[in-house]
Amino acid sequence: MDPTSGGVENRNSAAVGIIYSSGEIILIKRNEREDDPWTGQIALPGGFSKFGEQPEETVLREVMEEVNMSFTGESIYAELHTNSPNKANWIKVHPFVLKTRSLEGFKAGPEVSEVRRVKLSGRIESRTENGYDSFVFQDWIVWGLTYRILKDFIEMEKEFS
Repeated sequence: MDPTSGGVENRNSAAVGIIYSSGEIILIKRNEREDDPWTGQIALPGGFSKFGEQPEETVLREVMEEVNMSFTGESIYAELHTNSPNKANWIKVHPFVLKTRSLEGFKAGPEVSEVRRVKLSGRIESRTENGYDSFVFQDWIVWGLTYRILKDFIEMEKEFS
């Protein structure tokens, strides 16, 4: 397959969506797969860009694929600073805030085992068993890159309300 075609992933660029409404966001639990280094983890909906795809296009496509929610470019409220996973610093992850009136209608796509809407105010600051800073939302533990992205977002949340 031609590496410039729209079907091939660019493993250096990814985008995630912070789907936000009235103090709540959408989180996903990734399916468990042997070939996925982030298997089973709690995350924001998102994924790798396809070659030639802009990060804004990636987040809109991935949100639709993972949680069945349709957004347009006008739905992108803000982009937070680009970040990378600690163990994969060559991957540039672009976090986007997708502000919406309602978080209704989400449904887990094929790469996702569960989707939840959670209240940001309901989080508990914690540490994982391995000593990583984390947030706990009910029984879901958010750590690593997703934790860092959410921490940045929470510090700026008043701007998005």
